[in-house]
Amino acid sequence: SSLTQSLTPLLAPPLFSCPRVGPDDPIAHIISAMTAGASGTIATNPLWVIKTRFMTQQVTADEARYRHTWDAFARIYREEGPKAFYRGMLPSLFGVVHVAVQFPLYEQFKVMSRASRPCPLLFPFSIADPLWSSNRAGPADGSDIPSSTILVCSSGSKMIASIATYPHEVLRTRLQIQKQQRLAKASPAPSSAAAPAPFEGVVKTYHRILREEGLAGFYRGLGVNLLRTVPASALTILTYELIFRHLHRWGEQAEDEAKREYDAARKRRRDD
Repeated sequence: SSLTQSLTPLLAPPLFSCPRVGPDDPIAHIISAMTAGASGTIATNPLWVIKTRFMTQQVTADEARYRHTWDAFARIYREEGPKAFYRGMLPSLFGVVHVAVQFPLYEQFKVMSRASRPCPLLFPFSIADPLWSSNRAGPADGSDIPSSTILVCSSGSKMIASIATYPHEVLRTRLQIQKQQRLAKASPAPSSAAAPAPFEGVVKTYHRILREEGLAGFYRGLGVNLLRTVPASALTILTYELIFRHLHRWGEQAEDEAKREYDAARKRRRDD
């Protein structure tokens, strides 16, 4: 079972002729995850902009607080235009690498857990065996993997992906809150006639963070982010896996029942 399994069969056969390609093939998982991640990022970026504005908005004489989501949407559209809803989207697309790391890594952790004996320590599997062995397929519903192993696999993959790709979240947030930063700087002198500085792009924002804060600036808030996202991701994936198992089991039972009824009907027709 896989969060990207619906895309994997479509991608694997026509694109890759390697005989090892299958449900656990890492390349198919990477392409599936990146395709799904990019689609979701483009579709939901306006919601991320509104969420970030709500969290960082500062009330000033020239800026009233947003009353609700629709008010925020209407005001951003009226004051800044439709482009404002896609501010920070480029770093978000860089963040597609996050899912390209997390989900293939999660799938490989599951493959490794099937190939080894449970370990009494933190990781419930050993990594001594070769990673890309092709004889590690388990049941289609993943029922051979206990819930504790799913939690560890999903938490580990999410943590590694978050640490590796966190800088894009800092870049995205800095791009999305530029308006608030400009208002905060201008608030002590609202009568100043100086024209506001233009909004910075990805490259300028990157260089400014690197120059003013160093590499550590790209990892501000990482600890809080891990405390929020790792448990959430682990519970989400565990819920998905358990529901998938039940649905798969019900589907097999319904298929078996239909087959038995079909066979019984054929037998009755032969007897008649």
